[in-house]
Amino acid sequence: MAIRATWGNLTNTSIHIAFLLGYSRLVQSFIKMEYNVHKDLIQEDFIDRYRNNTLKTIMGFNWAASYCRQAKFVLFVDDDYYVNIPNLINLIENIRKSKNQNVFIGHNQTHTKVQRNKNNKWYVSTEDYPTCNTNWPPFISGGSMLLSMDMVTKFANTFPYVKMISLDDVYLGMVAKILKIKLTHDERFSIRFVHLLHQPK
Repeated sequence: MAIRATWGNLTNTSIHIAFLLGYSRLVQSFIKMEYNVHKDLIQEDFIDRYRNNTLKTIMGFNWAASYCRQAKFVLFVDDDYYVNIPNLINLIENIRKSKNQNVFIGHNQTHTKVQRNKNNKWYVSTEDYPTCNTNWPPFISGGSMLLSMDMVTKFANTFPYVKMISLDDVYLGMVAKILKIKLTHDERFSIRFVHLLHQPK
């Protein structure tokens, strides 16, 4: 509701927002109620938790590739981000003017270490990712990323052939490396924390 009341309250009819969800038994009845009102929820049968974010990402790519083929671009963004819609539209217009059809843009991460410590939030086992490499391939931070529809389709077609890991943004970087897709860094996708609460005097 916070998104629908702020940056998601759109007057531009060329932009459509959908919310991606896994399954949550405790709130499933409320999810059904919300869907009946807004018709903008996409859900699959996996537990909605952090370690299943890759399943949610794959679901989003597959859904967009299947049901949004008329779209030119897809923005994936976490629900705790605020999207500057005018800036996003300007960015897309500039990309379209450049006639670049292969767009995967966001905050590019390089030289990020593979975490083997089981207590680390980003731990990945040697069974899931058996490699002697100490760093992940470059990847776009999963918080927000913009892709052209042809890129979304390429990813969706390739997912069944690449073993999944729990880190969704790293997984996309692995798939992008296989597909030889160029990752474009843009500082406007960098994470900036904004403290909205007034400090006491």
